[in-house]
Amino acid sequence: MSGHGIGITRRGVLTGIAGGAAVAAIGKGFAFVANEKARVVRVESDKVWNGDTRDPDVVKTMVDRGVMALVGASTSSVAWRTFVTPEMRVGLKINLLGRPLVYTAPEVTDVVAAGVIAAGVKPENIIIWDRWKDHFAPTRYKFGKGKHGESIEAGGRYHATTGLKGTKGNAPIDTMAVDRTNVTVSLPVLKDHGVSGVTLALKNIAFGCYDHYRSAHDNNCDPFIAEAYAHYVATTKIPLIVMDATEACFDGGPLAPLAGERDLPRHRPRGPRSRLPKGDHGQTGREGAAGQDPPEPPHRDGDREGTRRRRPQPNRRGERARLSLHRGCSPSIR
Repeated sequence: MSGHGIGITRRGVLTGIAGGAAVAAIGKGFAFVANEKARVVRVESDKVWNGDTRDPDVVKTMVDRGVMALVGASTSSVAWRTFVTPEMRVGLKINLLGRPLVYTAPEVTDVVAAGVIAAGVKPENIIIWDRWKDHFAPTRYKFGKGKHGESIEAGGRYHATTGLKGTKGNAPIDTMAVDRTNVTVSLPVLKDHGVSGVTLALKNIAFGCYDHYRSAHDNNCDPFIAEAYAHYVATTKIPLIVMDATEACFDGGPLAPLAGERDLPRHRPRGPRSRLPKGDHGQTGREGAAGQDPPEPPHRDGDREGTRRRRPQPNRRGERARLSLHRGCSPSIR
């Protein structure tokens, strides 16, 4: 949307079903029983950033207006009660893989936690989590109690009997998703990925909630991402996805920088017609290509699936930061 302040647009998703819809096993794959289309609301604002920090009041306004628009509610408290109810144990699945530069902003997570509490869920029944303990260290998340009394914890412990039996292998599910909580609000970030191309809502669940097998990254992560997400929504519930696009990674993602690597250039346009300065490389989300590619940063062997790690290049922050809220966004498998 053009203009200033906070704006909302509503879009339909080309394929998708409501979260928690039935999934039937067909051979080694899945097929969805679609009962309604997913809905997406995009919220934009040019006031999110105050220097190098996000304005929490602006973030709250964006999220509140987003959930209200998503369900057509007159107040945010009414909207939140559409997604969660007091008896639920709610996991807020953040994404820290792009740390320390691009990960789910605590300002976004705090607003979502407050919304869940406003719907009647007790703070002690809310867990903010990601799978690996060492991913938390270079972030602003601290283990223990959060701002509203919710718990901040690491997952990484997998269920002995519950998991995906996929086309190319088996992947046990994180116990956080099925034992500690019974509802997940997914909080992905906008990042590119050298194998899958992009890492958003589906990958935040597929690779963030399963102990994936070695070949899961083969063929651009197809069919693992779709199969794992299908298994997840058949096993538990994802009533809401809030994607943090206030800062994004669009080149060299998704993993964090290595010690000793040089900083890649950052630039923040100061108006709707701002351009990248001469010598600043990469591509903006708004202005297109700008200059030649930067020199390749150092690499090293990555996780056990054999991927390579590279310094992510943060988004050239434009004049309008975004949040995207999804209701019932699930893959379609044919």
